[in-house]
Amino acid sequence: MQGAFYFYSLLSLTVIDYIILIMSIIVNDNLSYLHAKERDALSAAKRIKMLLIERDKSVKDIAAVLGIAPQSVSNKLYRDSFTFDEVVKICDFLDADVQIVTRDTHKTF
Repeated sequence: MQGAFYFYSLLSLTVIDYIILIMSIIVNDNLSYLHAKERDALSAAKRIKMLLIERDKSVKDIAAVLGIAPQSVSNKLYRDSFTFDEVVKICDFLDADVQIVTRDTHKTF
C-alpha cells in the first residue's frame, strides 16, 4: 500500500518538483556509494549544489546573498570558482559549516 500512496502523491507534483526529486535521489544514491576519500574530494560547487537541493533553495537565493546575478552564480557553480569568502557566506545562508581537516591527524578546524 505504501507504493500506491507514493505513486499517487507523485501525481500532484509539478515538473520542477519531479526534477528536484530525481536530482535528490541521484545525489543521495551517488553519495551512498562513494567511499569516504571520494566523498571528501567533492568540489565546493558539488557540495553547494547538494545543499541547495537539501535546503530547497535556488541559485537566485544564493545570488541575492552574494549580491551578484544568478547567471554569475551558475557560472561559478559550473566552473567551481567560488572564493573562500563566498563559500562561507553561502554556508552561513544554508545553515552549514565550513571545516578544514588536516590530512595526517584528521583534526578539524
